Amino acid sequence: MRQCLFTVFLIISGFIFSQSNFTPEGYLGYKIGTQFTRQDKVVSYFYELQKEFSKNLLVWKYGESYEKRDLILAYFGTEENLNNIENIRKAHLTNDETEKVAIVWLSYNGHGNESSGTEAAMQTAFLLLTKNSEFLKNTIVIMDPCLNPD
Repeated sequence: MRQCLFTVFLIISGFIFSQSNFTPEGYLGYKIGTQFTRQDKVVSYFYELQKEFSKNLLVWKYGESYEKRDLILAYFGTEENLNNIENIRKAHLTNDETEKVAIVWLSYNGHGNESSGTEAAMQTAFLLLTKNSEFLKNTIVIMDPCLNPD
């Protein structure tokens, strides 16, 4: 009986721990806002989210900063909308009134010495993929978590 209870405890603990690893706090090992999060950790967090939520998130490196830090965009949406993103983009460019998927742009950290923006970006990304995923039904969110990491 003890061994059975211990096994159940390990299974439940493993499930809870694995789920918490995708929160910013679970990934970083500290509460958001209690210390500065380096830009490389922010970028790696988004790539980890992409692995776990591959149907709803696409991360794309679009360049490097002057100090050689990766610059990324994160595209959030339903699997169907992300697979159709080019057609949605073209429809928006031509003001096609039949296109019902909205595009929202979010950008963070316009100044290199700010820390709260990237913290908010990580929290927003996690919430878009979990508790607020219904927002993605008719929306593609494009996020730049750190415009200026330098």
